[in-house]
Amino acid sequence: MKEISERYADKIHTIEVTNEMFWWDGWVTDFYLAPDYMEWCYKKAAEYFPKNTLCINEWTGAIWDTRACAYDAYYMMIENLLMKGCRIDAIGAQYHMFSRAEKYFSDTRKFYNLPHLFDALDNYARFEKPIQITEVTIPAYTGNSEDEESQADVIEKLYSLWFSYPNVEQIVYWNLADGYAAFTTPGNMEEGENYFRGGLLRFDMSEKPAYKRLRHLIKEVWTTNEELTADENGEVKFRGFYGEYEVTAGGKTVTVNFDKDGREVIL
Repeated sequence: MKEISERYADKIHTIEVTNEMFWWDGWVTDFYLAPDYMEWCYKKAAEYFPKNTLCINEWTGAIWDTRACAYDAYYMMIENLLMKGCRIDAIGAQYHMFSRAEKYFSDTRKFYNLPHLFDALDNYARFEKPIQITEVTIPAYTGNSEDEESQADVIEKLYSLWFSYPNVEQIVYWNLADGYAAFTTPGNMEEGENYFRGGLLRFDMSEKPAYKRLRHLIKEVWTTNEELTADENGEVKFRGFYGEYEVTAGGKTVTVNFDKDGREVIL
């Protein structure tokens, strides 16, 4: 941690302190199971990364395939660490749909239940901390146009749900291109995570419908472009998305930022 902080603390804003602590099953080191291991991790991270966002992260089922209540294991893990005085600044939630094609429809009943996803977000929002959707994989399974369009449909609905939720501050897609995922060799589409063809680009880097759909949402639907006329006081009012704006008026262009509290900050 000391070496990483010296090199990257001013470059990497979010430090994921622990990840997938429920994935033990004999293939991680024994000290993961020590009763004070996670507490040590967070308190040591707070020492070496005092100005960074410290994030906890967990696998898909721990967040979404649950009862969405305060007695879910991940919820109690976070609560326990906070009670021990650990600093957790953000809550990470993976969303990998690593279901084999033959199980896709049975698993979608659990994971694509949009009302339940809102319930899960509501559950973790009670900590009053930002939520980060940290790892997203939505499968297409094949290169057929119908399957690629289905992938795009699901991604559009999920991103729209997460984007709409006040506590969600970021969404990170896992693999940009098909064929370069974990646990196999590049281009082998039958093994490892390549099997799911969950990228936003094809192996040849051409754009899939999912890529185009996300670009449309981010660059067009969730971007504010307005041409307005000032009132007699030289003022304009509009309803737009949070973020950085270029404002041109009277031949002068300035950059301003509208944050979640509605404050205007001149950059």
